Amino acid sequence: MKLTQEQLKTILIGALDISEENGKFVLSRFTEKQIAYYHEKSPHDLSRKVYTSAGMRLDLITDAEAITFDYWVKDTSQRTFYSFDLYVDGIFCDELYVMNLHRKKEGTVSFSIPEGKHRVTVYFPNMMRTDIAHVELQGATFAEPSETKTKLLLFGDSITQGYDAYHSSLSYANRIARALDADILNQAIGGEVFDADILDENIVFDPDTVIVAYGTNDWAKCPTKEAFLEEAERFFINIKALYGEKKLVYISPIFRVDVDDNVSAFSTFANAVEDLKALAVKQGFFLVDGFRLTPHISDFFADLYLHPNDLGFGFYAENLLKELERI
Repeated sequence: MKLTQEQLKTILIGALDISEENGKFVLSRFTEKQIAYYHEKSPHDLSRKVYTSAGMRLDLITDAEAITFDYWVKDTSQRTFYSFDLYVDGIFCDELYVMNLHRKKEGTVSFSIPEGKHRVTVYFPNMMRTDIAHVELQGATFAEPSETKTKLLLFGDSITQGYDAYHSSLSYANRIARALDADILNQAIGGEVFDADILDENIVFDPDTVIVAYGTNDWAKCPTKEAFLEEAERFFINIKALYGEKKLVYISPIFRVDVDDNVSAFSTFANAVEDLKALAVKQGFFLVDGFRLTPHISDFFADLYLHPNDLGFGFYAENLLKELERI
């Protein structure tokens, strides 16, 4: 069974749109308005990350013997590794893992599936642009979309996008989506800060919960405390205007190993975090203290100071789920 573009749309979670270019399916997690804004705001950096497949997954019920598709990945950051992860009935069963994309920028994903009817999920790379083609369910007599229980919309920086989960399915965003059986739209961008202008009121995605997780880049980049808090407050206010009837969550910046060594232009990191936490509570967001999510040990960070690895993201997701249960 070869899947058409319309069939693919029904089983691809995490994408707002699927278009076809030169025989390939191009996947997008942002609206045209958002993409245009990023090209104007940051034409050489953030605009490239708009095209990554963070949070995207094929998710379906089928009796197929195997799922196959051709893929092409493009570098959008300094990371070179990527993976496609297969889950069958919620169990991590197989992977296509590439350490250096410069040695393998395209190929074919081919995952065998046990006999019978199963829920099949394939996670796409978080830090690469991923185009696909020739999606086929070998031996399938049927294929239908998996039903999800809730919808999550995520805004944040590199950590929410998935840096540095070596396996795409093990980022905290994908872990909590799996645990909550959620449809997810991950609009996080590595290097991003609070910026209300990225929001699009006409986005075709109606979430039950909105999670915001900026702050660590703002602390490093903002020139003054006033600018720091003004941009954060404007973002919170605009989110409330768009999603005021939804569950609104703010995750304050997580621990970073250099927390005691650096002072930005206006504040220590610890003081900046406290300012953001107070602001989020003031604006009516459910606050999750990021310092309580990951171990304060460098071994749990891929770069040894800021971005969690697979193990660090495990603690992040486990502890975040406990916090979300309190909403």
